[in-house]
Amino acid sequence: LSQYIFGQYQLLPANLPELTLGLRYDNHSQYASQWSPKASIRHQFSDNLIVQVGVGAGFKAPDFRQLLLNFTNATAGYSVVGSSILKESILQMQQQDLISQVLRNLEDLEQIQAESSFSYNLGVNINPYPGIKTQVNFYHNSIENLIDTAPVAIKTNGQSVFSYFNIARVITQGAELQTNWKPNEKWDFGLGYAYLNTRDVDVWESIKAGEVFKRDISSGRVMQVETSDYGGLSYRSAHSGNLKIGYQFAKPSLNTYLRAIYRGRFGVADLNGSGIIDDPREYSKGYVLLNFAAQKSFGKLWQLDAGINNILGSTNTYEPSLAGRVFFVGAKINFSKTL
Repeated sequence: LSQYIFGQYQLLPANLPELTLGLRYDNHSQYASQWSPKASIRHQFSDNLIVQVGVGAGFKAPDFRQLLLNFTNATAGYSVVGSSILKESILQMQQQDLISQVLRNLEDLEQIQAESSFSYNLGVNINPYPGIKTQVNFYHNSIENLIDTAPVAIKTNGQSVFSYFNIARVITQGAELQTNWKPNEKWDFGLGYAYLNTRDVDVWESIKAGEVFKRDISSGRVMQVETSDYGGLSYRSAHSGNLKIGYQFAKPSLNTYLRAIYRGRFGVADLNGSGIIDDPREYSKGYVLLNFAAQKSFGKLWQLDAGINNILGSTNTYEPSLAGRVFFVGAKINFSKTL
């Protein structure tokens, strides 16, 4: 049973910063109740500059998917299992000869706990020239019992079994930039970049104390792990970005979009015995997804969509959802009537 109550107050004085205060109380039958306050200040210095600062706490209880899901993708072959049924599911798969390797000790697997966090951010909206809009955001999150996803076993088909875990103390911080330029009614351009830094606080403190060691994969020599070696949490890319180009044909009512999505390298496995990501060989290479879509309108009633996702056919062993090149066609019918 999950219940919550939420209240918010806004102060909107003329020509002065806007103030927003909020408070939420979560009452859960399985997890400790929690208060989550928040506050933000927003000020428009001019038509071209808006600054917003926010701070607040958060709470997230595990959902059905993270607790009880038992899903296998029939096309890619990977599986996702909730933490509450993970032990039984792995044992059942072993009995069916579907598991070639177990990556974690089954006796150490426990049901995940609720996640709580404290965050603050600084956002800036800049419109330097007509048709150009730029958003910059800086953020820092301190999280307890982060609900994370990681592989727990390798199946005989080479794919992974994923499940959910808690990481006791985590910091995520970074910056995001998004710029959009619309020079006229036909063209639309967008460019974005994101930098992400993550760390397990307990691991970070152990590294600084000189308590974490690794074995060189080539020479076998044991060395102390330095803070500069640490790659943060698994499956998180430090660098990512996107590029969008849109063109609208006025007379045939045709909109076309070309999008490129970049994901930088991300850590996937410990190969040197340190238990963390700290070696270049423990990363998966980054990739680029190139997508094209077109929308054709037939009056106000019909709309036809078509396109290609992942034109370059990018695949990644550690991204089972990348199924190669995908073609799609769809149609929409508007039955609404304006009186």
